[in-house]
Amino acid sequence: MASSKEYLNFILDQLSELDGISSRAMMGEYIIYYKGKVIGGIYDDRFLVKPTESALVLMPSISYETPYEGAKDMLLVNELDDRAFLAELLSAVYNELPEPKSRKKAPIIQAKFFDELTTKELYEIIKARMQIFVVEQKCVYQDLDDVDYKALHIFCTDKNGKVTACMRAFRLDDAPNTVRIGRVLTIKHGKGLGGKMLHEALRLIKERMNPERIYVESQTHAIGFYEREGFNVCTDEFLDVGIPHRGMELYV
Repeated sequence: MASSKEYLNFILDQLSELDGISSRAMMGEYIIYYKGKVIGGIYDDRFLVKPTESALVLMPSISYETPYEGAKDMLLVNELDDRAFLAELLSAVYNELPEPKSRKKAPIIQAKFFDELTTKELYEIIKARMQIFVVEQKCVYQDLDDVDYKALHIFCTDKNGKVTACMRAFRLDDAPNTVRIGRVLTIKHGKGLGGKMLHEALRLIKERMNPERIYVESQTHAIGFYEREGFNVCTDEFLDVGIPHRGMELYV
């Protein structure tokens, strides 16, 4: 049995003396919020609130009821005609509940050609590449190889402007319809940033470079990372700066 919209409107009207009351439909029932906190809800035309200590004091005739199968018991509110009591009850419950967790903002991913980069952005990209490839992976190679001049640089920064993930994409001289991506890295591991970065980077490459084929030389252990976005292995294994790699391609 689902709750009726009429019952929801009745409860919201009874709570109208409080600023910050809102509701959200959920599978035929309604969650009730007060100033961003989940206070309780309407389930089978019953107004239930969370069983805080203050709620137990304000409602001495306690009636625990289950909102839905598998959920924790909540307190049934019977005094629905007393608006002053409802305002006092919800205010008391609100004060005992923890602050809602702030949602993490989605990473801001940018794509700029070399001449569009600011000096700071270029510095942070190079610093990140040195940190991962030279210091962490101990690869001795010429990182600044002039390819950056013609590349689309795709990068993610934190609130301080530090690069947390980046890569570059450039057309192959002998196959202009193929875009190669490289210098792929993430500073922060285990947070899913790499997958989000690759997914958005492919969208940006298609939008700004319009290739027929995207090619990458993946470290062998990272093949699955690219396969999740539709890449297929297209070469035998080879060594690059002593690390096993495989060529992979994606037709778009």
